[in-house]
Amino acid sequence: LLLRQCRVSAIRTFGDNHLKFTIRLGRADCQVVGWRMADQADLPAVVDLACVPELNSWGGEERLQLRLKAVRPAEAVTCAAG
Repeated sequence: LLLRQCRVSAIRTFGDNHLKFTIRLGRADCQVVGWRMADQADLPAVVDLACVPELNSWGGEERLQLRLKAVRPAEAVTCAAG
């Protein structure tokens, strides 16, 4: 899944080299987890990301989260006329 122009908040590292942050999807916030990606924690405010949706089962609760595959500073979105 490719998501463009995502606003990033609550960036943190955890465990043994993992990254976690929040993005806004429509009206809801969604957690993004990057396993072994803590070196990418210096994110800009808006990013494009490639991710895989998954169900996170932890502490007896299930929540949607996105498993991060790649992240980059957001590129401008343009539309070709014609």
